[in-house]
Amino acid sequence: MSRYTPPLPPVFWQLEAQVVQLNALGYHPMPRYMQEIVLAELGQSDRGPLITKNRTPDPFPSLKNAPPEGKRD
Repeated sequence: MSRYTPPLPPVFWQLEAQVVQLNALGYHPMPRYMQEIVLAELGQSDRGPLITKNRTPDPFPSLKNAPPEGKRD
C-alpha cells in the first residue's frame, strides 16, 4: 500500500532556488531566539530591542594583542 503525495507547486521550487542562492551569497537567517527578542521588545516599546544576554562574549579574540590602527611596523 503506497501513499499518494501530490506534486509540489512550482512556487515551492522557485522559493527553494532563491534560498539556495541567498545561502551561496552568504545570507543566513537570524536565529529564532534573536527574532523573539526583537519582536517582543518592538511590541512593548518604541525604543527597539533590549539585548539581555551577551551571546558573543569574545567576538574578536585575535585582536587583543594587535597594535592600534596606524601603529603597525
